[in-house]
Amino acid sequence: MQIHPIVQHLNSVVSVTLQAMYVGDVNDETDKARIAAYGDPKVNLAGTFVDPVGGEFTFTFPISEYSKGITTELAATPVRFMTQLPVGVGTQLPTDCITSDPVAAATAWVTVMESRIGIKMDLLRAKTPIQLTLLPDATV
Repeated sequence: MQIHPIVQHLNSVVSVTLQAMYVGDVNDETDKARIAAYGDPKVNLAGTFVDPVGGEFTFTFPISEYSKGITTELAATPVRFMTQLPVGVGTQLPTDCITSDPVAAATAWVTVMESRIGIKMDLLRAKTPIQLTLLPDATV
């Protein structure tokens, strides 16, 4: 599975959407089978983040938990990084991060999310797919 970040800039707001894509990886078919058996793994998009490179930059979302399904919901969940809420926007959304450096925060967030998604997929891959091929006949 490949995680593809889509970045957009609009009026000093950096918006990032992550797409989980099957690209012919050796795990794709078993991943699909496990997701069908166990459900789409959810990953937390929110909370407090520390830049994984250097660790000197910290940024926070307005809530600590905002989980979305990796293959079913991520692509429809944009995460926005900004120095302040845009004019006319009165409420900060759960996926709005107000930070002094939106570009650095977005870059660090993608790195952390790729790690979190990798951990969730490793946990899913450790499970054995449920297989039920035959049930016995019954005389009633």
